[in-house]
Amino acid sequence: MAAGVDEESAKAALRSDGLNARSLADALAELKATRLSMRFPEDFVLGCDQVLALEDGTMLDKPEDRDDARRQLTRMRGATHRLISAMVICQAGRPVWRHIEVAKLTIRAFSDAFLDD
Repeated sequence: MAAGVDEESAKAALRSDGLNARSLADALAELKATRLSMRFPEDFVLGCDQVLALEDGTMLDKPEDRDDARRQLTRMRGATHRLISAMVICQAGRPVWRHIEVAKLTIRAFSDAFLDD
């Protein structure tokens, strides 16, 4: 069920507060779970989010189009990045459990021809 959260606005506000990737993923997961759990106070509601962070701390969002995807893949080529997955369970609008997992991923150094294909 969609939480009805304006994710782009929430991300912008949280980033302007200086949150790092781990804290951003956690805050977004909590926001989603809290919003729905207030509508269903007796239920346990799971909210989740993922943030992709490059080694220099830069966070990447879903690409807007094919050209943006190409730019992101080119930037990630031959480098390691972190995929931070956050999960928060809320009941009656309050968090009761949370977990954050980080996967380190490395994209091999591929050619422009490979990317073109």
